Amino acid sequence: VSDKRKDEQQNDLLINQSIIDVTSTTLDELIKTYGLPKYIKIDVEGYEENVLQGLTKVVPIISFEAMLPNYLKECEACVSKLTECNACARFNYSKEIELELPHYVTASEIKNIRNRQCTGVARESGVAEQQCIRATA
Repeated sequence: VSDKRKDEQQNDLLINQSIIDVTSTTLDELIKTYGLPKYIKIDVEGYEENVLQGLTKVVPIISFEAMLPNYLKECEACVSKLTECNACARFNYSKEIELELPHYVTASEIKNIRNRQCTGVARESGVAEQQCIRATA
């Protein structure tokens, strides 16, 4: 859990205060070992951007969580990183199961949509909304 996420959940009983060392690797190393997947789901409690730093390959579909508006900057960094890997990447998002947009859009379009949504009621109320951002090759 990232420090930012931990601060948000300080009263949450699910946060374990003990420290456990874990071995980590990059997505590129996993792809080298196991081959290119068709889909990657990233759900790492605030470390999505860090995970994507280890990716240089084009994966057909990638989804990651974004708690908006709290993680708007991190969400934009993830979109930028995915666009670095694939200039043709297109994006959509879901709040539940169904995709919200009728079609996938460019990185600049998804950033504009996210920014407009984050300047509304959610930002004023301080309520974070969990969304899943999907990128496609």
